[in-house]
Amino acid sequence: MINTRRTFLSFAAAAVVAKAAEPQPTIPAYNTLSDAEEVALGRQLAAATEKDLPVLQIGALDSYVNSLVAELGRRSRRPNLRYAAKVINTVDINAVSLPGGYMYVFRGLLESVRNESELVGVLAHEVGHIAGRHSANTIMLNFKARQVYEIVRKNLALDNKVMSQVVEMLGGAAVVLASLRYGREQEFEADLLGFYNMIRAGWDADGLTSFFRRTDLSKRGEANWLDDALATHPSSQERIQRIQAEAARLRMPTDLRTNSYSFQTMKLGLRLLPAPVRPRAKR
Repeated sequence: MINTRRTFLSFAAAAVVAKAAEPQPTIPAYNTLSDAEEVALGRQLAAATEKDLPVLQIGALDSYVNSLVAELGRRSRRPNLRYAAKVINTVDINAVSLPGGYMYVFRGLLESVRNESELVGVLAHEVGHIAGRHSANTIMLNFKARQVYEIVRKNLALDNKVMSQVVEMLGGAAVVLASLRYGREQEFEADLLGFYNMIRAGWDADGLTSFFRRTDLSKRGEANWLDDALATHPSSQERIQRIQAEAARLRMPTDLRTNSYSFQTMKLGLRLLPAPVRPRAKR
C-alpha cells in the first residue's frame, strides 16, 4: 500500500529543495580517486581504525542507525555510494565519517539527542562531508604531502597490506583521523548539505540547529584521541546563524518528521546496557 501522506511530503520537500541554493561540491585537482577507489580507501581505513575502537555490536541498534544513514545517503548528492555506520561504545558526543560512505556514531551522541531529528541532523552533516568528499580530499592531500599518494592509489584495489603499512608509517589510524582538520567552509558546506538532505528525506531540519544550541562541538569536556580532529569546528552560534539564514530563504514543508517510535525504542534499549567506555586521556 502506498503511503499517500509520505508520498506527498516527499514531493513537497523535493519541490522546496529544487528552488534552493544547495551547495555544489567541487573536486580539487589533487584528488584523482574514482568512486571505487574512494570506497576502497574508506574500507581499509575503517579496518585499521576499528582495531582501536570499542565497536558496539547490537543487531537492533545497528539496524536502526543504518536505516537512517542509508536513507540520508539515498537522498544525498552522492546516492551511488553505500552508506553504513557502526556504533562506538564511548561517551563521546560525536559522529565521524570516512571516505566512501563509512561512518561511526558514538554512543554518547545517541544518548544525548532528544529526538530523532537531532540525531538525523548530525548524521546528515556527516553524510554531507562524504557527499562533499571532504575526508577523501583531506586524507589524500595529507598522503600527497607525505609522498605516499601514488603508492596508496596503486594499491587501493589490491587486497594487500600496503595500505595498513602506510597508515602505520604515518602513526596509526588515530593519527590519520586526527589529520581530518576540515576548514570552516567545509564544515559550513556539510551543514548546508545536511540541511537540504534532511528536508529532502522528510525530517525537520530544526533538529540540526536544536542540537547545536545544546552542544558545542568545538569544546569537549573530556580529552580523547578525536579532540584534535574536531578542533577546527566553527562555533555553534555561527553554524546556527548560517542554517537559519538559509531556511529563511525557503518555503518549508509543514509536516516534516521530528520523532519516531523506533527512536524511542532505541533510547530505551540504550538505558538497559552497561555504561559506555570513558575516552582515553591524552598523554
